[in-house]
Amino acid sequence: MHPIIHTEAFVLKSIESGEANKRVWLFTREHGLIVATVQGVRKSGAKLRSHIIDYTYINADLVKGRDVWRLVSAQVISNPFVGLYDKMRARSFVRALSLVERFCIEEGAEPEIFEHLLETMKTLNINSDNDKLFDAVVLWKILVMLGYLELAEEFKDLFEKDILEISPKEDTVKRLVKDVSDAINRTHL
Repeated sequence: MHPIIHTEAFVLKSIESGEANKRVWLFTREHGLIVATVQGVRKSGAKLRSHIIDYTYINADLVKGRDVWRLVSAQVISNPFVGLYDKMRARSFVRALSLVERFCIEEGAEPEIFEHLLETMKTLNINSDNDKLFDAVVLWKILVMLGYLELAEEFKDLFEKDILEISPKEDTVKRLVKDVSDAINRTHL
């Protein structure tokens, strides 16, 4: 018998599979990126149907089989797109989740990135005064944590600061944007 693993997760994306199933990409603190199957979730009376929404933060119960993970139950903790939110910050959050889905390998614990995503999600209801900076820092931190970007000595303070405390100069923002673009282009992912 396989144990049920209880964990919090971000739903990165989902796609239809078969007649009534879905495959979901989840990002957890303990297990990193997990691709799980959800049986019968597309049926009209399915209990999990309203809990498996892209970009939500959920409590998930997972079972790891021989070849595949199965999501057996879920409950939404937070849907950051219900209520008031800053559209540009929300765009940055979705880009961050997409970046994690593209660049993380399956089943590798990444607690720093998980905490960074949580911190980013909690700032979505605050109006951004510098959208380009917020976007660049959110993505830049993920790429540094994954090792796709080197953490330059001049940016160590920036890396350690809370996302709401950051206010670098315009040339720093341009450099971060360039570094993020270059890192993504170099990977060909």
